Amino acid sequence: MRLSELKFPAMRRALIETMTSLSDRDYQQRVWIDEKYPQPGFFDDLTTTVNVFHDLIADDEDVDRYVGAFLVSGEEATAVERVYRALDPMIDDLADSPDDRYLSDPRWTDVVTAATRAKALLNTAR
Repeated sequence: MRLSELKFPAMRRALIETMTSLSDRDYQQRVWIDEKYPQPGFFDDLTTTVNVFHDLIADDEDVDRYVGAFLVSGEEATAVERVYRALDPMIDDLADSPDDRYLSDPRWTDVVTAATRAKALLNTAR
């Protein structure tokens, strides 16, 4: 499938933005923890990012169903599912903990790694 054939390209852009936030430790520290926003009126934190991700993925692991909607391949679906599987157990365990608690958890590396891979795949599709 080609990008031009996707039903919901705006959802794909939102997913790429989410993967970008989840894959960038410097961004996370600067924006989520230190609250140094890139411009006035901007806001982002882990909760916002997770909410967007869950809105897109609908709190399920059947990510293959989004191929054709905003994913172009099963490979992309698998990569996004890995982010889901890395992140959701942390949410179950840490719930409303502050963002720095998530970022200091040893499992956070798995989230960043999975998001980095997903972002790379999403950005290379044609």
